[in-house]
Amino acid sequence: MVKKICSEIIFDFFNEKIAQIYFNSLNPESDESFSYRSSTKLMLMGNKLKISIDAKDTTAFRATLNSYINWIKIIEGIVEITK
Repeated sequence: MVKKICSEIIFDFFNEKIAQIYFNSLNPESDESFSYRSSTKLMLMGNKLKISIDAKDTTAFRATLNSYINWIKIIEGIVEITK
């Protein structure tokens, strides 16, 4: 039997403004459900962003994590361009 997988990832940004940009960009994705197999929650704590992932299996966990990593890379590129 596969157990539920839960993970928290905390990003520590240079300042609160940058953390807010990432939070605002990722938040709509956390509101949308990837599938019935995983869910995410975002929490902004000053200059830190916490992403919590709960998944029913490793495949769903990996897919959710990869999606967030790709979105973060895109946001990072946009933030760099707009500096």
